[in-house]
Amino acid sequence: MRLLIYGGCHALILKRLIDELGPAHLHQVDLLINFQLVASGEQFPYERLKDYDVIIYSPIQNKGIYNTTFLDEACAAANVQAIRFPWLEWHGYATGADKAQFWGHHSWYYPDLIAIGRQFDNLQSYIAHVRDAFPPRDYVTQAMAFTTRRLVEQELAFECQVRVSTFINDNFRERRLFLIPDHPTNVLYKNVVDQIEDLLDTRLIESWPSDLPELQPEERTPILPRIVAETGLSFSDSTWRSAIQPLGSMDLNAFLTLHFQAGHCADDRAEGAAGVVLATANRQTWASPVEPAVGRPGPAAVSIFDQVLMRRRPSAAGDTHFIGEVLATLSEYGAPQAAQRRLGGPYRFRTDDWSFRS
Repeated sequence: MRLLIYGGCHALILKRLIDELGPAHLHQVDLLINFQLVASGEQFPYERLKDYDVIIYSPIQNKGIYNTTFLDEACAAANVQAIRFPWLEWHGYATGADKAQFWGHHSWYYPDLIAIGRQFDNLQSYIAHVRDAFPPRDYVTQAMAFTTRRLVEQELAFECQVRVSTFINDNFRERRLFLIPDHPTNVLYKNVVDQIEDLLDTRLIESWPSDLPELQPEERTPILPRIVAETGLSFSDSTWRSAIQPLGSMDLNAFLTLHFQAGHCADDRAEGAAGVVLATANRQTWASPVEPAVGRPGPAAVSIFDQVLMRRRPSAAGDTHFIGEVLATLSEYGAPQAAQRRLGGPYRFRTDDWSFRS
């Protein structure tokens, strides 16, 4: 069977699943990425529709000539089966999260947590408050209803043959279905593929390995404790992962620390103070306390990929070192020696050993 899958990152994953787990040499799957086509300015290749048995696509409604209503009509005229699936986005695990620049990367974070952080002078008090009270109960309830309703409306408006809203509503408490609001887990991808197979009356995937890794693992939003409690989840998952981190995951406290400092960074800049940066060690290195004291008598070992929030002081031209006031050590992976020293206060660092985000 010849298939054309048209869409964004979800389409890419569907093709990968069929290519890598499907019956050998039985299906030919072509891929067309919608945002790349729009950026190119080229027309959708309607003349190629006759070469396929089925077109599987995620509808578009706000891109003029690229709106998929034209594709609906072209498939009908060419007598080619069309299978529509909704844009796979659901915010139930991350109510209140938004996607924008956060510590130098376009990623999911909580704007309200930055605003709340400005109300606290003490980091630990802030973390305790967020764990206990954010988001508020009414907000979680309303946001959950809104994101689910929006998905249902999309399925109905585009007459999607593949619908996931009921599956999400029935299963989100027992198994994690989204890593970030617009990246499903393999559990939801399997449901989508199962529905497509039923519509085609054809097996696209022979079997799903029990140890299949997540296919979009590069980002993961933590599910905040209040969301776990208010939605009745049977599991918790408070780890955070994004391109900000070179390796592994951060725990929830580190995630909240970044929000706390983001708010205070804005206040520092407004007052003309030295800005806080997220510093990552590019290699195994060391840091020396500016004021040696009991418990930190000399250089402390720092492992590659260690991450710390620091207020970096300006360096003289040509200086190979800089002084940074360490506010928090964020890495929960690697760095056992640095973590044991509990870096804090002003340290002297070698400039070439670090990269920075702000």
